[in-house]
Amino acid sequence: MLPVRQIDSEPRRTATDWWVWFALINTALIVLIAQRYQTVWPDQTLLLPQIFQALMSVGHLGSLMVLCLLPALLCALFKRGKFLVIPLGVVLALALNLVVLVDTYVYQLYRFHLNPSIGELIFGNASREIFAFSQANFLSAGSVGALFILGECALAWILVRVCRSFRPTITGRIFIGLLCLTAICQNAMFAWADATAYIPITEQAGFLPGYFPLTARRLLGSLGVKLASSTAMPDSWKASSNLDYPKDPLKCSPPEKKKNILFVVIDSWRSDSLTPEITPNIARLRDESVEFTNHYSGGSATRTGIFTLFYGIPGTYWHYALRQRQGPALITEAKKAGYEFSIHGSAPLTSPEFDQTAFVDVPDLRTRAEGKTACDRDRDITAKFSSFLDSRNREQPFLGMVFYDAPHAFCFPPDLPRAFEPSLDEIDYLSLNSGYDPTQLLNLYRNTLHFDDSLIGEIISKLESTGELNNTILIVTGDHAQEFNDNGLNYWGHGGNFSRFQTEVPMILRWPGRPHEVRQQWSSHTDVAPTLLQELFSCSNDLSDYTVGQNLFHPSQRDFLVLANYGEYAIAEHDHLTLVHPYGRLDYVDRDLRPIENHSQNKSILSAALKQQSEFLRGDR
Repeated sequence: MLPVRQIDSEPRRTATDWWVWFALINTALIVLIAQRYQTVWPDQTLLLPQIFQALMSVGHLGSLMVLCLLPALLCALFKRGKFLVIPLGVVLALALNLVVLVDTYVYQLYRFHLNPSIGELIFGNASREIFAFSQANFLSAGSVGALFILGECALAWILVRVCRSFRPTITGRIFIGLLCLTAICQNAMFAWADATAYIPITEQAGFLPGYFPLTARRLLGSLGVKLASSTAMPDSWKASSNLDYPKDPLKCSPPEKKKNILFVVIDSWRSDSLTPEITPNIARLRDESVEFTNHYSGGSATRTGIFTLFYGIPGTYWHYALRQRQGPALITEAKKAGYEFSIHGSAPLTSPEFDQTAFVDVPDLRTRAEGKTACDRDRDITAKFSSFLDSRNREQPFLGMVFYDAPHAFCFPPDLPRAFEPSLDEIDYLSLNSGYDPTQLLNLYRNTLHFDDSLIGEIISKLESTGELNNTILIVTGDHAQEFNDNGLNYWGHGGNFSRFQTEVPMILRWPGRPHEVRQQWSSHTDVAPTLLQELFSCSNDLSDYTVGQNLFHPSQRDFLVLANYGEYAIAEHDHLTLVHPYGRLDYVDRDLRPIENHSQNKSILSAALKQQSEFLRGDR
C-alpha cells in the first residue's frame, strides 16, 4: 500500500524532495528503457554523434518525465494536495514508462512510434487477424506490467523513508538545471548539424518518441556558419543511415542508345482541367501519348507530390531522406548512365528542400528562377530550358524538369488576353467561404493553366525543331490538385485534405514507339520512377527493393494508396479514406470526405499500409 498518509505530517519541503528524487530515478529508468531503440539505431563510431545521442536521450526523455510528473509537483504546493503527490506521481510515471516500453516494441516492428493506426491494429475488433498473441505472450506482458507496478510502489515507499530521515544531497534546482542544460546542448548541436548537413546527428531525430529538435539555419547563417544548401550524404556515412533505400544496389543495364527524360510539372493542376479549351497544347500531346485517367499524386502538397514522383516511395519518408540527404534511385541511375541534367523550378527548389532531397545529387543545380512574379519565373524557366536544348551535348542523353507555378500563385500576365471570362484579377482569400461563388476564381485558375500551356507548347516545339521529341520520354503531370469547395465543405486550395479534388491529377506519358492509349487503372506518382527504371534502365531488381509503386505498363491489382501532406497521411481505398491524424484519432470518410458511421476497417490493408511506411527503414524486420 502506498505511504500516502506518511507525507501528511511533513513540511512541504519533504513532498517536493520526494518528487525530485522520484523524477530523477524515473528519468534514469526511462533512459534505460529507451536503450531498446538501440537495436535499430544506426551504429555510431564517431565521438560527436555519440555525445549527441547521450544528451538527446537524457535531455528529451528527462524533459518528458518532468512534464509528465508536473501535476504531482503542483499537488505538493497545496496542503490538501499533498495527499495526492505520491499516488499521482506513481500513476503518471508508471504510465509514461509503460508507454515508452510498448513504443520500443512498436518501433522495432514498424520503424515508427505509437500512433492511432497502431492502436487500431492492436485493440481493434479484428486485431486477431493481424496479431496472434499466445497465452505465454499475455503472461509475459502481465508479468512485466506487474513488475513495473511493484517497482514504482516500492520506490515511492523507500523515498518517503529517505526524505523523512535526512535531507537529500541533491536539490530540485540542481536536477532541473542540469536537465535544462542537457536539453539546450543537444538542441544546439542539432541546430548546427541541420545547418551544416552533419548527417550522423540529424539522422537520429526520429528515433525517440515526441522528439522535435530545434533548427536555426537563418540565425546560424547570419552568425557566419557556412550553410549546406545542397550537400549529398558522404559514402562513409551511408552504411549507418536509417533510411534503407534502395534496399539492395540496383542492377541495371541501360541501352547504348538512351532516351531523354523530361518531366513537365504544373503546380496545383487538377485532373478535370486537361481539356482542349484550357490546355490545347497538352491536349494535342495527349492524342499521341498514353493517358492515365485515374491517376493520383502521392499527397495533397508539393513536397509529397514531387517526392513520390521521383522516389517511388510514400511521402512519409520525406524527413528521413532530408536528414540524410538521400537522393532518389532514378537520379542515381541516370548519373551512372551519363545523363546531363537540366532541372528548373519556378518556385525556389529550396522550399521545400528539393535541393537536399530529390535533386541533391544533381550537379550545378539552379535553385531559383529569375522574375518578380510566378508568371515571370515561368517564362524564365521555359527560356532557360530552351537554351539548354540549343547548347547541350547531343551525344549525351538528358534528364530535365520544368516545374511551373502560375496556377498555384493564380498569376496571369496582364499583357495577355484572357481565354476565360469573367475572371478575377486577384484573389481576396478572406472572402472565400462556403457561400462564395467560385466562377470567376475558377476562370482565373483556367487562365493561368492556359498561360502555362502556351509555354509548354514552346518547349514541345523546341523539342520538335531540335529533333529531340522522338527520342524523349515526356511526363506531363501535376504535383497535386486544387480544390474550389467542390464538396461544399469549405475547402479551398490544397494541403487541407486527401479528397480526389486535392490529389487526383492528369498524367500524360509520351513514350517514343508506344501508341496512343487511354488507361483507366488506378495509378500513382509512385509508379513513375519504377516504370522508368524497369523500361528504360532495364533494372532487374524486384520492385520491392526500391518502390511501393508498380510498372505503369504492367500493373497489378492495387487495394490502397498512402497519401501524405505535411503532418498527416491517409490510406486511400477504392471507396473510402482512412485519415490518420498525428497523435490523434482515425477517421473514416468516403472519397468526398463524408463521414462513414460504424465503419469496419480492413485490418490487412491497414497492416500493409503501415508496412509500406517502415520497409525502407534499416533494422531487423
